[in-house]
Amino acid sequence: MTPGNYVFPFTKNPEDTKMDVSNVENIILSAELNSAEAMVLQPTGQLRCFYIEVEYEGTLAQPSMPDCSARKPFVAADEELVLNSDTGADIYYTLDGSVPTTSSTKYSSPFKLTEDCVLRAIAVKDGVESFPFYAEYFQIPAGTKVDEFDMSNWESLTKKDGSEFKAADFLKKDTDTEPCNMWINMNGVELAGASGSLLSFKDVGDKQTQIFKSWTFGNVVEYRPNDAANTFTATVPEGCTLSNVVIVGSNIADTETPLKLADGEKGTFALSPINKANAIWKAGDNELSAITFAGGTYIDQIYVIYKENESGSGVAGIEADENAPVEYYNLQGVRVASPEKGLYIVKQGNKVEKRFIK
Repeated sequence: MTPGNYVFPFTKNPEDTKMDVSNVENIILSAELNSAEAMVLQPTGQLRCFYIEVEYEGTLAQPSMPDCSARKPFVAADEELVLNSDTGADIYYTLDGSVPTTSSTKYSSPFKLTEDCVLRAIAVKDGVESFPFYAEYFQIPAGTKVDEFDMSNWESLTKKDGSEFKAADFLKKDTDTEPCNMWINMNGVELAGASGSLLSFKDVGDKQTQIFKSWTFGNVVEYRPNDAANTFTATVPEGCTLSNVVIVGSNIADTETPLKLADGEKGTFALSPINKANAIWKAGDNELSAITFAGGTYIDQIYVIYKENESGSGVAGIEADENAPVEYYNLQGVRVASPEKGLYIVKQGNKVEKRFIK
């Protein structure tokens, strides 16, 4: 399919959400009849992936584009990647970002990564090649815990006190004049991950944080700090050490307010090698419990990745005792004598669970 004025309805909300791709450089369709995944490369270099419905007559000659078992932009060192395609199709792949051919490595069984990579793969059946699969993966250590903060789905976020985060509570600008944008003050907001890590926000710049909603790309909601002085800090539970923080977005390398480590922070920070839309922070030899990032724009997900210390005093260090009374701990693993409203770790006997106290 060549570039042109195509408008496809989204399967998620086909009634009122459409995409005009008249200015994109290419569209890639998979081979399933009446259903396709489109990878849209905009002139700005941003890469967008959508599931869309299309109608066409006949069948496509190509086999289906290969699929990979890894659904996030990072892979643990002990995780095996599985590639799939049509029955009877051979898969060839590369890990250095080069275009795969039938002379590339032929997939025969699941494999592990040894470093960050750009995976590309094609399926070949009856001498016909599929469209190429493309993904960039960061490698993270085995045995780590992962807390996901989905900034593109505000309803999934929980504040430190256990209550639901409601962006409307922080609105700072009338959205009637700019229906695609909501400006909010994130200063002082603390969000809690499912395993106990925290994201803390500070707005100190001239521009407030923005929640960006674009109907052009299907009601995309993204976190936009918008000012190089605005920061967010990832903190892990007591008794744990940060390993990585992975940030997923579409334009975090924006030249006006690029995402970066805050001044004085340790570790290494790198963008994904090709599309520059994702980034990873690696602790290296630094044993840290918190790390702060500054600036950034169009952030979709933030993954806080950490490991428990061998003799940690946090939640991991809470041992069960059948004769113990009910004990309450906050999300940092500190015991609370008189718990108030909020989310706590509750231990009674050999049972440990999270509980929200109203």
